[in-house]
Formats: sequence, structure tokens, C-alpha cells
Amino acid sequence: MLLKLGPRSVSCLVSKLVQSSSSTGCHHHHPQQKVPALQLPRQSLTQLLSFQRGLRTCTHSGLAVRPFSSDAAAQSQSSQTTTPPPPPSQPSSSSSSSSSSSSSSSSPKSDEDQAKIEEEAAEKERQRARQKKFTKYTLMGMIVAFSGSTLYAFFNWGQPEVDPATGQPIADQFSELPFVQQYAYRAWATFMHYEKVLKEPTRELLLPPPLPPPYYQPPYTLVLEMTGVLVHPEWTYKTGWRFKKRPFVDYFLHQCATSANFELVIYTHEQGFTAFPLLNSLDPNGYIMYRLFRDSTRYENGVHIKDLNCLNRDLRTVIHVDWNDKACALNPDNCLKLKKWDGDSENDRTLYDLANFLMALSNEKGQDVREVIRYYSQFDDPLEAFRENQRKLAEAEKERAEAQKQATPPYRSFLQMALRK
Repeated sequence: MLLKLGPRSVSCLVSKLVQSSSSTGCHHHHPQQKVPALQLPRQSLTQLLSFQRGLRTCTHSGLAVRPFSSDAAAQSQSSQTTTPPPPPSQPSSSSSSSSSSSSSSSSPKSDEDQAKIEEEAAEKERQRARQKKFTKYTLMGMIVAFSGSTLYAFFNWGQPEVDPATGQPIADQFSELPFVQQYAYRAWATFMHYEKVLKEPTRELLLPPPLPPPYYQPPYTLVLEMTGVLVHPEWTYKTGWRFKKRPFVDYFLHQCATSANFELVIYTHEQGFTAFPLLNSLDPNGYIMYRLFRDSTRYENGVHIKDLNCLNRDLRTVIHVDWNDKACALNPDNCLKLKKWDGDSENDRTLYDLANFLMALSNEKGQDVREVIRYYSQFDDPLEAFRENQRKLAEAEKERAEAQKQATPPYRSFLQMALRK
């Protein structure tokens, strides 16, 4: 049977062995005290003393000490010595000195760890106090700034208007009220006015009146959204914001502008400083006649609505092309809704088909465009439905021509050909 002993047990065992060996060689011990004598070979005793010194060296240097292994046990058995454990009731002075030395060597390390933990806790407490102080002063600054703004608005917006000629205040509907009430009502009215300015279009009529004769005025007004219809915004870490040009944009603008049937208007929710340089690059030939930006929209429920009633045009001739049905909420019968372009350029021919659709629509003179738009708006893809109708119409025309050719006698067709020549 092998015993696994720790460093302290080994130290205690060696001390006992040394004490026993010394007591057996001494003849002046107390006669009443019976010390068990252990007969060990001198070689085994030397090995145990060397091992004890090694344990003390490792303990003082801070190294970990492994317990007795099976190899050490086998070596002890090969020497044919038996080392019984010492009695627990009689601790020796050498054992206590060894334990005290090991505890004294481990105590500085534990004290350093405890000091480090206390220092970290104190640092966290200081950070928490600084954060609390910063939050307190931030809230106080916000309250002071809000109070100052409120007082400024109260006295600046609430004062009555002054006549520049006489320097006297001009009477209004709040002049008969007490001082505090009239200032409060005037400030509130000014606030509501600014809110209306931000939500309403900047002017009642967004476009000038149609051109009178003898100048030529195109019969139809084509209103286009820029983002999602003509271009697509993209953002990367390397380039930042860029706008991708949709396929067939040049063809679309050229066909609509040179047909003399459409008045091109860009009506977008983008800011003017963003959209204006883009349109300059997108339309170098100047096909677009008017440009309307976010300040010309009506802001309601978080959506920039395009009010076609402010265009100063007959709504029977206005065609609005957009991808957002909420932006067309005020005039849904004039809005031809398309799918929003996601920047995919492969097999995208939407603008090409849209140009053909508008050309076919403009050939029907004097027709209310809202009836045609209302019909095609019931389809998920209006341009696909238009292509299908065009295909059916071409097939019907071909069948009609073949039927007419078969019904015409040969001599009559011969005479017709001769007369044409």
C-alpha cells in the first residue's frame, strides 16, 4: 500500500525520524518517557533529510511541490525500510518551525493579492463616483439650457410687434389679456407657425403657370422621384455615399424630352444640397425642366408627401412615377407605382419599358391619364401588364391583317398593287 503525503506531512515525518534517531543514541533521557525507537538504515535517513531540505528550498522560492509519487514509494520499498507515521499527540519543535516557515512564506503573497483586490475595488468605486457626478452635472446643464430656451422664447416670441414708424406696439387679438397670458399665447402661436412652415410646402404654387401661346406647352407633366427610380444610393467604408445610375436613364430622359409630349419634373424627398449636384451629373443635356426637393413636400406622420395639387397643373395631365405609395397618398389616381430599384443592374429594363408605356399613353390625345393609371395600378407590375397587352394587341393586329388578306380577291389585290405603283 502506497501513502501519498504532502509537504508538511513529509517535514513532520522527517523531524520525528531525526528526533527518534537522536534519542536512541542518548543515554540521559527521562526514564518515564518512552520514545519508540525506529531502526532505519543510514542511507534511507540521509535521503529523507535531503528531501526535507529540498522541500524547504521549494517552499521559500514559491515553487509548487508535488506529493510522493509511486516511483518514490517503490524506491522506499526497495530499500526494505518501513516508516510508520508519527503519533499525532506529540508534535515536535522542528515540525512547528517548518510549518511556521511555510506559512510565513505564503503570507506575503496572500497579503499582496488582498491589497490588489482592495485597490481594484477602490478604483471601481472612484469610477462609479465620477460617472455619477458627470451624469448629475449633465442633467443640470440640460435643465438650465431648456429653462433658458423657454424663457427666451417666452419673451422674444411673446412680445407684440412694433410699428417701425412710431415705435409703438401693434395691437392684436392678445393685447387685451393679462401680461403673462398674452406673452404665452403669442409665443405658442409663433411656435405653431414655425411647425407649419416645416411641415407645409414652402409655397402654395410650386411651378410657374403653363406657357401661353404662341409658346409651346407640352400636353403632359411627368413627375419623377429621383431616389429608387433613377438612381440608387450605396455606402461603403472605402468610398462613403455614392449614387448608382440606373440602366436606360439616358434613353428614358431623351425619349420623353424629345417627344415634345412631356414636361419633366423631379419631385424628390431628398435635400436640395444632395440632389442638385446629382441631377447636374445625371442630366447634362438639361431635359429636366423643374426640380422640387424636400422643402416642397408635405410632412405628415413621418412621411414626406408630394402634393400634386400645388403643381399649378391640370391633374388630368399629370403622371406621377414613384415607388412609395405613402408619398402619393393625396393623389393616388395620378401615381404609377413601380418597384423600388435595389441597385441590381442585371436584366433591368424598367426605364426602357416605362418610356414605351408613356409614349403609348401620350399618343392618346385628350384622354384623362388617371383612367389609364387607375387600370394599371391594380397589377403588381404595371409595366409587365402593359407588355402583355401590347403582345396581345400585336397578335390581334396580325390576325386581322391575315384575315383581311384572305378575304380580298386576287384581282383586286393586283389592281391595288398596280395603282400604288
